[in-house]
Amino acid sequence: MELFLKALSGEEVYTPTQVQGVAIVTAKGPKGGRDLPSLYEKAPQAYKDRLDKEAFGSERLRAFLGHVAPGDAPAGFLRDVLDGLDGRLFTPSRYPYEFGNGVSGLKRGVSGLSLGVIADIIEVFSVVVA
Repeated sequence: MELFLKALSGEEVYTPTQVQGVAIVTAKGPKGGRDLPSLYEKAPQAYKDRLDKEAFGSERLRAFLGHVAPGDAPAGFLRDVLDGLDGRLFTPSRYPYEFGNGVSGLKRGVSGLSLGVIADIIEVFSVVVA
C-alpha cells in the first residue's frame, strides 16, 4: 500500500543524455515515512477521488468506518480507512522476523481488524491502476 501511494504522487525526472533530445525518464517519490494517510494526501486529487469512490464501493470498508449504506463516497474516505488501520496491523505483517511479530494472529483480527480489510484496499488499488 505504501509503495502504491508513493507511486501515485511521484514526479517525473528527466535526465539528459549525450543524445540531443533524448532523456532518461525516472520517477522521484515523495519524501517521508510510511504514514499511509499522509501519503494518500500527497496524491493528485483525481487519484484520491477515484480511490475514495472505489473504496466506498466495498461493503467491508464502509462497515469498517461505520457506513452501512452505499452512496456517494465522502471526500477522504480511503484516507480515513487508512488512518483507522492501527500500526499494530502493518508492523507485524511487514516485519515477521522480529520477536512477537507474524501474521498468524491477523486472520482472527488485531484490534478488531481482519485481513479482509487489507484485501479490499489492495483490490481498490488494482482497480484504480487498471
